[in-house]
Amino acid sequence: MPDLGTTLVLGKIWNCLRKEIKKVWTKNETSVWTLAIMQGLDNCREFLGEGNSSTIFRKGINGEYILDFTLTTWPNKIGKLSDLPAEGIPHYSIVLAAESEMGKYGSTKENFERVMEDFCKLIDIKAKYKVMLYGLHQSLNDTAEYNLEAAFGRILNHHEWIDLSKESWLFVGLPWKYGKYDDSLNLSIKHGHTKVLYASIQAGTIFLQDLPSS
Repeated sequence: MPDLGTTLVLGKIWNCLRKEIKKVWTKNETSVWTLAIMQGLDNCREFLGEGNSSTIFRKGINGEYILDFTLTTWPNKIGKLSDLPAEGIPHYSIVLAAESEMGKYGSTKENFERVMEDFCKLIDIKAKYKVMLYGLHQSLNDTAEYNLEAAFGRILNHHEWIDLSKESWLFVGLPWKYGKYDDSLNLSIKHGHTKVLYASIQAGTIFLQDLPSS
């Protein structure tokens, strides 16, 4: 059984992303997609942030902090002791962390390598919610999609410090072959569907499962 609380929040994150991706679905520039993804993540601050005490770090807003995107309870700058709260205030943390790697169109090998490089950055940091967005090659190679998902699962299961009671994972695979947008949980395209997955644990093993429709 999925954790309904976790999947509800992950569903909200995906909805924020989906709304922005829909606006650029027919565009062919990776930079346009990246900006839309960042704006979708920005919008998650409304329900994940803690008002003025939360800070977004990414290109264009405070610069990157460790990853492509982080929503944190850290202040933007710590210049003096009084910038820090007194004892008893909740601890600092990264609330939402994300990496976006569209990979390389036409090369499943280079695409895999690029996505894995960014995924390993994301897995090594601590955050309550983690989002991995990545490019897919569904129309070029039937095994390419499987290899990415299998690699995500294998690394999650073999990483020493993974604890799904403290962090939740959302995976969004965006196919390279763009097509008509279908306003449902999955984005309908000519050669497949956007993959929207989350990590769950059963009998001590982590699996990637389709995110339930909200």
